[in-house]
Amino acid sequence: MGPVDRTIDLILRLARRRVCALPGSKIPGLTAPELAGQTIGIVGFGKVGQAVARRARFELGMEVVIHTRSRVAPVTLARLGARQVNRMEDLLEVADVVTLHCNSSAGNRHIIDAPQMDRMKEEAVLVNTACARLVDQTALAQSLMFDMIGGAAMDHFDGARIDPVLAHCEGLLRTKASTRPALTLVA
Repeated sequence: MGPVDRTIDLILRLARRRVCALPGSKIPGLTAPELAGQTIGIVGFGKVGQAVARRARFELGMEVVIHTRSRVAPVTLARLGARQVNRMEDLLEVADVVTLHCNSSAGNRHIIDAPQMDRMKEEAVLVNTACARLVDQTALAQSLMFDMIGGAAMDHFDGARIDPVLAHCEGLLRTKASTRPALTLVA
């Protein structure tokens, strides 16, 4: 399963968890969580980010907001029904789903940290299929433990050790990135 499919799959799994956790919910076989009209915030807008935007917009009916360091051509934004924001903070404040598709350069280390998570909506979810170093694990664990965000999904940890507190957070879906067709859920 490639990074685009993995990202969409994790978004659906997190949305399904959220719906099934609602009081009185009796939908154990839920297959199509309601994401239409929600906003996906995409950080990094290369080939993977653009493919995720396309699927989120046209298959899931989501509004698309992107943040990337370079200007994206207006024709590209229009084709994908997306709008670009200059500051990541602006993306975090409006997104129901935040997904990361940046490289692992030193400048991107912990681009999602405690102050950034504080800007996210309480019910928002974070999906990282790019690189473990993009997210501050300690801050993520605290955000999940104190219900400051609605959930998170992370691919394998690139050989990095997972924070022991984060490993036990109920709101975390972990996968082992692989080319196998099925995800191995650890949460």
